[in-house]
Amino acid sequence: MACIQSASKWEFMMRLGLDHNNADHQALYWLMKSEAIRAYDTMLKDNRNALKADQRNATTPFAANHFTDAAMNTAIASIEANATAQTSPLYARGRFSRPNWVIRWMLYHVCRYRDARNRSAQSKKFHDDDHLDPPAGASNSRSTGQYYDAARNGYRQAQTSA
Repeated sequence: MACIQSASKWEFMMRLGLDHNNADHQALYWLMKSEAIRAYDTMLKDNRNALKADQRNATTPFAANHFTDAAMNTAIASIEANATAQTSPLYARGRFSRPNWVIRWMLYHVCRYRDARNRSAQSKKFHDDDHLDPPAGASNSRSTGQYYDAARNGYRQAQTSA
């Protein structure tokens, strides 16, 4: 069953049958998020041609609703076509609707977290999960104690507990 785009990460994971407390499921979430970030960065990020006509003067970063349906659908199709063996079964759960609701939710949230205008302290509906570190196994860990943070598209130092 699909969930609305503004649903929280926890609601999204529940709809996919994933447990947010399970490290393997968190790893799958972060993998889907990194695939959406890659598509956003290569196809949408600075692409004014992907914007709706009335949004051509919008400032970056662009919000998801600034893009044409065709541009979003192309990005969604690209994510689905280039999915890993781990994420493809999850994306298959969203194929009953077009566009694929699973990928659309993830791409919408990637756009949303890039847009600092959405980070209002007064917003009670903002579900920013970027502050959460991915669990062990969800990252491309290096021997230096770093992990790949897909939300920031770079490596961060892992927090160690004393």
